[in-house]
Amino acid sequence: MFDESLITESRLSSAKKKELTPLRFYPDDQNALFGGSTGSMYFTTLDECQCADFAINGRIQPCKHMIRLAMECGVIDRSGMETDKTAATVKYQLARMKQYIREEPIAKVALFVRPLQSIALEGSYPVSEHRFDEAIDADGVSNSPIFKRKKDGDLSIDKKYKKDIDNVLDVARNRFGDEALARIDDDDLIELLGRNLDLG
Repeated sequence: MFDESLITESRLSSAKKKELTPLRFYPDDQNALFGGSTGSMYFTTLDECQCADFAINGRIQPCKHMIRLAMECGVIDRSGMETDKTAATVKYQLARMKQYIREEPIAKVALFVRPLQSIALEGSYPVSEHRFDEAIDADGVSNSPIFKRKKDGDLSIDKKYKKDIDNVLDVARNRFGDEALARIDDDDLIELLGRNLDLG
């Protein structure tokens, strides 16, 4: 069972931050899903968590996710706890996009980066052609605070997340290289990548 005496000050401080608001919280079952900084999602109970910190510490000390869950459930004092589901969702989705760019086959990444770059540079992209849901996860682009639909239905980026999307595109630049990223709108390049799914 959850042992409050094993809580460290650094983990308690992290657990109180608004970015650690659970993405899904099930109070009756005393468990939750938290977005990780590497783009993973962790299932957390008062007894265990799927995060690396809990595994590294021999599954003895509660991690920040377990501590936050204990606060959310009223098991421990919640004073100083900040709550902001939008901030937590944005942090997770940005991390998820970066993970997707680094780890998925290069052709799939190209099909994600192409509209993302168009939105960043030109301001919008036809929503019917986007391929974002797999890369964003957590309810997809339609429920993402990062993206907005314009009056014509096209996707755009909320201005306050423009720099964050530029950082995501920097991850793509590191994987593709500047020249390839500059040619990402080239249909021949997309076709070539599509024939070579195992390059990534």
